[in-house]
Amino acid sequence: MKIWRTLLLSAAFLLTPVASFAKPVLSAGEFSVGAEFFPFNGLATVRTGLQVDGIRQVAPQMGFNLRYAFNQQFAVLGNLGFFHRIQDGPDPNTYYSVGAGMEFNFVSTQSTAALFKGGLQFIPRPDGADQDLGIRIFMGPGVEARVSDALSLQIYSPLIDLQVGGHSTDFDFNLLPNLALFVYF
Repeated sequence: MKIWRTLLLSAAFLLTPVASFAKPVLSAGEFSVGAEFFPFNGLATVRTGLQVDGIRQVAPQMGFNLRYAFNQQFAVLGNLGFFHRIQDGPDPNTYYSVGAGMEFNFVSTQSTAALFKGGLQFIPRPDGADQDLGIRIFMGPGVEARVSDALSLQIYSPLIDLQVGGHSTDFDFNLLPNLALFVYF
């Protein structure tokens, strides 16, 4: 995993000079598809113990994002996440998430933006072998750079994360960033 992380970050730094010729992060009527993941699993699991039902390296914000921009400041988001582990013996629960939200770019230059995004997700909550559907409300800041006409790189942290449902209610305040790559159509 470290090799992929190093290659990805190296590619982002090498592509950064191309950003001066790129479009703004959001353009009116533009559709983009992204993959969001949590690249700092080692830090999260060792330092904070983040895990889902004993399965490490899983965070509810991981998954695919669909984004439609109304203008250079506002976009609507849709997201879909899925996780299932196959192991010897009984398999653990399958985790999924489906949600929607908004993105607001409050500071925007030619190819970079400081953003704030938030939304609502429906996620399962484990309770023995059954899963009760829970609701996740998240919001937080981030930055995004459009490194070419068809690709952008976003670093985002769900600063405030409230999960309600199942057998417990969780409120997280965190600064552990997520990394997302968006491809534009």
